[in-house]
Amino acid sequence: MPTDLSIKTACSDWSLPFDAQVLRIEGADALAFAQSQFASDLRQLAAGRWQWCAWLDAQGRVRALLQLARTDEQSLLALLRGGSGTALAQDLRRYILRARVHLTPQRAWLRAQPLTAGDSGAAELETSRLRLDAGTYALDLHFADPNLAADAAVHGAAALAAVRAGHPWLPDAARGELLPPALSLLRLQAVSLGKGCYPGQELVARLHYRGGHKRRLARVRLPAPQAPGTVVSWPGHAALLLNGAADATGWEALAVQSESTAAASISTQTIVLEEFSD
Repeated sequence: MPTDLSIKTACSDWSLPFDAQVLRIEGADALAFAQSQFASDLRQLAAGRWQWCAWLDAQGRVRALLQLARTDEQSLLALLRGGSGTALAQDLRRYILRARVHLTPQRAWLRAQPLTAGDSGAAELETSRLRLDAGTYALDLHFADPNLAADAAVHGAAALAAVRAGHPWLPDAARGELLPPALSLLRLQAVSLGKGCYPGQELVARLHYRGGHKRRLARVRLPAPQAPGTVVSWPGHAALLLNGAADATGWEALAVQSESTAAASISTQTIVLEEFSD
């Protein structure tokens, strides 16, 4: 990691944020409601565990990407990987009907740290804190202390671990625009092929079994930081940048690649380090 703290501070909003949006899903029908709406299979999600989860529209596009933790038998807590908890709650309330579910958006202060060998999928809930273990990094969500000090270097190292693990954080330009294969969501088990009906399920199955989707998730290196949502191009290719982080030689980011160059783009000397697939 670079030692220039000003670079880390200036780019902090371009990697893992220091504050985050959370949605609490509570009630006797909380799990059944989430199972009917979200694309991952929650039937085996035990209390004290979390999993990747996506909410799709009817055309199969990703409206929200979540880390969904089960905190007890009737409670779920979702960390939004981009977007507004209030807006997500408003959209989901249209589908509650008679279900015994309460949706509560909440703000949290996010502190991340790298791990050498974590228990990926563990969710540890305390009175005012939830810790989500992602294997090579952990996210601590604090609900009560907005003045909690953050170590920019540690947070930045965790942001780099998230990029290298292929864990996207979606900018506004990406939400509602991308299909699951573009974000490698089957690899993350954020979408299921066998759980039954949910919004966008037919498109998920069609893309998996028939293929043909040209967009794919990749890890790229850029000579300088670029904001999420920026479209960068190089000969024959273009990519929409997602979350990024500084490494020893420049800037690494997750990007959704396509074979066509967008009209409004920034030409860069982009190096593709790794392609993620399902």
